[in-house]
Amino acid sequence: MPDRSVDCLVTSPPYYGLRDDGPGQYSQEPTPDDYVENLRATFAEARRVLANDGTCWLNLSDVYAANSDGYARGDSYNQRQPVVRPRSRRVVSPKNLLGMPWRIARPFARHRQPPGRPCHRCG
Repeated sequence: MPDRSVDCLVTSPPYYGLRDDGPGQYSQEPTPDDYVENLRATFAEARRVLANDGTCWLNLSDVYAANSDGYARGDSYNQRQPVVRPRSRRVVSPKNLLGMPWRIARPFARHRQPPGRPCHRCG
């Protein structure tokens, strides 16, 4: 796509560690920091095509560290649920939120976005 050719971008990337969409997917990175880096790199490209006065809407929810220690799921679970979730437990204690929206907002805010605003332009 040509530079600065998009006026509005709306997206909802897969939430960290909650789905298994196969090889080359987002959301199954080994650590939350790897997930953040993948999204940052993706949105750096989105920024290239976003018009100077364009807007970017990112829908991203938080996730819990519970059951993220590699516990294998049984066959009765939803087939889209990962068999083994990323081992984010190393980073945050079980049953605590990982703070993914805030982890994403920090690198995005470094790129021309005033801190403290609820909506962030693409990184």
